[in-house]
Amino acid sequence: MSAPQESSRTKPTIVTRENVTCVAGQGGQGALFVAGLFTTYTDVVSNRLIRLHADGTVAQAFPDGFNDFVLSLLSARDSSGGMYALGSFTQFNGQPAAGFIRLNRDGSRDTNFQLAAMDQRPSAMAPIPDGSGAVYLGGTFTNYGGTPIRHLARLRANGSLDQS
Repeated sequence: MSAPQESSRTKPTIVTRENVTCVAGQGGQGALFVAGLFTTYTDVVSNRLIRLHADGTVAQAFPDGFNDFVLSLLSARDSSGGMYALGSFTQFNGQPAAGFIRLNRDGSRDTNFQLAAMDQRPSAMAPIPDGSGAVYLGGTFTNYGGTPIRHLARLRANGSLDQS
Protein backbone atom coordinates (compact mmCIF):
# COMPACT_ATOMS: atom_id res chain seq x y z
CA MET A 1 0.00 0.00 0.00
CA SER A 2 1.43 3.38 -0.96
CA ALA A 3 1.72 6.25 1.50
CA PRO A 4 -1.04 8.82 1.30
CA GLN A 5 -0.07 12.00 -0.48
CA GLU A 6 -0.80 15.39 1.00
CA SER A 7 -2.98 17.68 -0.99
CA SER A 8 -1.37 21.02 -1.77
CA ARG A 9 -4.56 22.58 -0.39
CA THR A 10 -3.89 21.24 3.10
CA LYS A 11 -0.21 22.16 3.32
CA PRO A 12 0.39 25.17 5.53
CA THR A 13 2.25 27.98 3.85
CA ILE A 14 4.49 30.22 5.89
CA VAL A 15 3.90 33.69 4.54
CA THR A 16 5.37 35.75 7.34
CA ARG A 17 7.33 35.06 10.50
CA GLU A 18 5.74 37.96 12.36
CA ASN A 19 2.14 38.47 13.39
CA VAL A 20 -0.71 39.43 11.14
CA THR A 21 -3.03 41.69 13.13
CA CYS A 22 -5.77 42.39 10.60
CA VAL A 23 -7.16 41.50 7.20
CA ALA A 24 -9.55 43.73 5.24
CA GLY A 25 -11.36 42.78 2.05
CA GLN A 26 -11.86 45.18 -0.82
CA GLY A 27 -15.51 44.78 -1.58
CA GLY A 28 -16.26 42.82 -4.72
CA GLN A 29 -12.74 43.13 -6.12
CA GLY A 30 -11.55 39.86 -4.62
CA ALA A 31 -8.41 41.55 -3.29
CA LEU A 32 -7.54 42.10 0.34
CA PHE A 33 -5.11 44.03 2.49
CA VAL A 34 -3.16 42.28 5.23
CA ALA A 35 -1.41 44.26 7.98
CA GLY A 36 0.53 43.61 11.16
CA LEU A 37 4.07 43.31 12.44
CA PHE A 38 5.63 41.60 9.42
CA THR A 39 8.25 43.09 7.11
CA THR A 40 8.18 40.37 4.44
CA TYR A 41 5.55 38.22 2.80
CA THR A 42 6.76 35.11 0.95
CA ASP A 43 10.20 36.77 0.65
CA VAL A 44 8.72 40.01 -0.73
CA VAL A 45 9.72 43.05 1.34
CA SER A 46 6.56 44.78 2.46
CA ASN A 47 6.60 46.71 5.72
CA ARG A 48 3.53 45.85 7.75
CA LEU A 49 1.07 46.09 4.84
CA ILE A 50 0.52 44.05 1.69
CA ARG A 51 -2.28 43.82 -0.87
CA LEU A 52 -3.10 40.32 -2.09
CA HIS A 53 -5.15 38.81 -4.87
CA ALA A 54 -7.90 36.40 -3.80
CA ASP A 55 -5.54 33.45 -4.44
CA GLY A 56 -2.95 34.84 -1.98
CA THR A 57 -0.45 36.04 -4.57
CA VAL A 58 0.98 39.52 -4.14
CA ALA A 59 -0.98 42.27 -5.88
CA GLN A 60 1.05 45.11 -4.36
CA ALA A 61 3.91 45.34 -1.87
CA PHE A 62 4.79 48.34 0.27
CA PRO A 63 8.59 48.23 0.74
CA ASP A 64 8.56 51.46 2.79
CA GLY A 65 5.07 50.88 4.22
CA PHE A 66 4.58 51.56 7.92
CA ASN A 67 7.49 52.05 10.34
CA ASP A 68 5.68 50.29 13.20
CA PHE A 69 2.82 47.85 13.59
CA VAL A 70 -0.70 48.26 12.26
CA LEU A 71 -3.31 47.25 14.80
CA SER A 72 -6.41 47.54 12.66
CA LEU A 73 -7.67 48.13 9.12
CA LEU A 74 -11.22 49.28 8.46
CA SER A 75 -13.16 49.82 5.27
CA ALA A 76 -14.23 53.45 4.81
CA ARG A 77 -17.64 52.10 3.74
CA ASP A 78 -18.07 54.61 0.98
CA SER A 79 -17.84 54.43 -2.79
CA SER A 80 -14.11 55.26 -2.79
CA GLY A 81 -13.02 51.75 -1.75
CA GLY A 82 -10.66 53.40 0.76
CA MET A 83 -9.78 52.21 4.22
CA TYR A 84 -8.43 53.46 7.51
CA ALA A 85 -5.32 52.16 9.26
CA LEU A 86 -4.75 52.48 13.01
CA GLY A 87 -1.59 51.53 14.89
CA SER A 88 1.65 52.54 16.58
CA PHE A 89 3.22 53.85 13.38
CA THR A 90 4.54 57.38 12.95
CA GLN A 91 5.27 57.09 9.22
CA PHE A 92 3.75 55.64 6.06
CA ASN A 93 5.95 55.40 2.96
CA GLY A 94 8.49 57.69 4.64
CA GLN A 95 5.96 60.45 5.37
CA PRO A 96 4.64 61.46 8.82
CA ALA A 97 1.53 59.57 9.93
CA ALA A 98 0.43 59.89 13.55
CA GLY A 99 -0.98 56.40 14.11
CA PHE A 100 -4.08 56.88 11.97
CA ILE A 101 -4.40 57.45 8.21
CA ARG A 102 -6.79 56.87 5.36
CA LEU A 103 -5.64 54.85 2.36
CA ASN A 104 -6.99 54.89 -1.17
CA ARG A 105 -8.26 51.77 -2.92
CA ASP A 106 -4.77 51.11 -4.31
CA GLY A 107 -3.06 51.43 -0.91
CA SER A 108 -1.65 54.90 -1.51
CA ARG A 109 -2.20 57.55 1.11
CA ASP A 110 -5.40 59.56 0.74
CA THR A 111 -3.98 63.09 0.76
CA ASN A 112 -7.49 64.56 1.09
CA PHE A 113 -7.64 63.13 4.63
CA GLN A 114 -5.83 65.35 7.11
CA LEU A 115 -5.67 64.17 10.71
CA ALA A 116 -5.61 67.14 13.12
CA ALA A 117 -3.25 67.31 16.07
CA MET A 118 -4.27 65.19 19.04
CA ASP A 119 -2.77 65.02 22.54
CA GLN A 120 -2.87 61.19 22.44
CA ARG A 121 -3.06 58.66 19.64
CA PRO A 122 -6.42 57.03 19.02
CA SER A 123 -6.68 53.40 20.08
CA ALA A 124 -9.99 52.34 18.54
CA MET A 125 -12.05 53.07 15.45
CA ALA A 126 -15.47 52.18 14.08
CA PRO A 127 -17.12 52.95 10.76
CA ILE A 128 -20.18 55.10 10.42
CA PRO A 129 -22.29 53.01 8.02
CA ASP A 130 -24.00 55.89 6.21
CA GLY A 131 -21.89 55.77 3.03
CA SER A 132 -20.07 59.02 3.84
CA GLY A 133 -16.70 57.46 4.73
CA ALA A 134 -16.89 59.01 8.19
CA VAL A 135 -15.36 57.21 11.16
CA TYR A 136 -15.44 57.26 14.96
CA LEU A 137 -12.09 57.41 16.76
CA GLY A 138 -11.77 56.46 20.41
CA GLY A 139 -8.95 56.69 22.91
CA THR A 140 -7.53 58.70 25.79
CA PHE A 141 -7.26 61.95 23.80
CA THR A 142 -8.91 65.10 25.13
CA ASN A 143 -8.71 67.36 22.09
CA TYR A 144 -8.80 67.20 18.33
CA GLY A 145 -7.18 70.04 16.42
CA GLY A 146 -7.48 72.30 19.46
CA THR A 147 -11.15 71.49 20.04
CA PRO A 148 -11.75 70.01 23.51
CA ILE A 149 -13.22 66.54 23.14
CA ARG A 150 -13.38 63.62 25.53
CA HIS A 151 -12.18 60.30 24.19
CA LEU A 152 -14.49 59.99 21.17
CA ALA A 153 -14.40 61.90 17.90
CA ARG A 154 -16.51 61.62 14.77
CA LEU A 155 -14.42 62.47 11.72
CA ARG A 156 -15.55 63.19 8.18
CA ALA A 157 -13.84 61.44 5.26
CA ASN A 158 -11.45 64.41 4.96
CA GLY A 159 -10.40 64.23 8.63
CA SER A 160 -12.36 67.25 9.82
CA LEU A 161 -14.22 66.97 13.10
CA ASP A 162 -17.96 66.44 12.76
CA GLN A 163 -19.64 67.95 15.79
CA SER A 164 -23.21 67.40 14.58
